[in-house]
Amino acid sequence: MWSDIRKLAGVRQKFTFRPFVHQNQVYKSPPEISELLVLANTYAKILANINSDSTFIDYKLLSESIPLDFSAYPFPDPDLPYNHPITEQEVK
Repeated sequence: MWSDIRKLAGVRQKFTFRPFVHQNQVYKSPPEISELLVLANTYAKILANINSDSTFIDYKLLSESIPLDFSAYPFPDPDLPYNHPITEQEVK
């Protein structure tokens, strides 16, 4: 109701965006903020499991279930499976 009364009275409410901080950079304008959020949503959709085939998802879940051991850092053990190159044969 009050918004309708303001409209009839010709009072316009100024809408402002809160600044958005990403990687120590401040984004203030609506186009900058919009572009950053669209980009973030696009990457999230691309990386979502729904866009991957079931073979890859199965391999990914299996790989993620193996605990990682970083105790040898900075000299990683080349024999550990997560230090091997990823090949198509492993995925299939």
